[in-house]
Amino acid sequence: PFGSSICFLRPRIPSLGTMVAIDERERSRSRERDAKLNTGKNGIKIVANNKVVLFGGPNGGTDAPYDGSSAQDIFEGEANRTGYTYDDLIVMPGHINFGVHDVCCKSYLTKRIQLRTPIVSSPMDTVTESKMAIAVALEGGIGIIHTNMSVEDQVEEVMKVKRYKSGFILDPICIGPTMLLSELDTLRATCGFTGFPVTENGSMGSKLLGLVTKRDTDFVTDRSTTRVGSVMTPFSELVIAPDPVQLDTANDIIRKSKKGKLPI
Repeated sequence: PFGSSICFLRPRIPSLGTMVAIDERERSRSRERDAKLNTGKNGIKIVANNKVVLFGGPNGGTDAPYDGSSAQDIFEGEANRTGYTYDDLIVMPGHINFGVHDVCCKSYLTKRIQLRTPIVSSPMDTVTESKMAIAVALEGGIGIIHTNMSVEDQVEEVMKVKRYKSGFILDPICIGPTMLLSELDTLRATCGFTGFPVTENGSMGSKLLGLVTKRDTDFVTDRSTTRVGSVMTPFSELVIAPDPVQLDTANDIIRKSKKGKLPI
């Protein structure tokens, strides 16, 4: 009935453990010391010092400190010099006259770096390395790599993020042509996927010889002596794409060739 607003929470009511919403941090606790909540047909009443303020009723409340403040008043008010934590604010339901598509959460992290979503992951060794930074970046935020490692390792983590392209696997697990299928089965169980590029020395950066998938090995019974090189799809039969290639172009090639993987 009274629109969308944000309330600043103060202080806790001892008897019910409920927060009373008021407008300013500087308000004295004495006014709400004996406050209590009553519920009725017309909504929730806050009773304090013989004053009754109605939340959810048709009048929307008449006492401004209990009626909450708008987000604009809290975050853009010229007189506001207060920093807030998660426990200080609560969003109250209300009506809006615009659509979700009109909401813009863009915010500047620095003068030159703008985030689509104002989310920053912590530079802690248990929180942010390349994988977390990539995941947060895909949501419009930013991740800050921690410094609890050598400078060289920090550079490598940053480069992993910089090299990332949505839809592309930039650091695939490669195997050599001499690997036994029994060893391949163990690797598949560990990694959780079944397709691997086969290179000369089994590492990234060496010459691509072929690709081995589950379809190549399904019907091989002697897995303790059969090697990957004898069952893989050789390079000459692979459908490939040149680098660089756009994601939509790569997806078109995959659809037309009816392949599950596309080496670049």
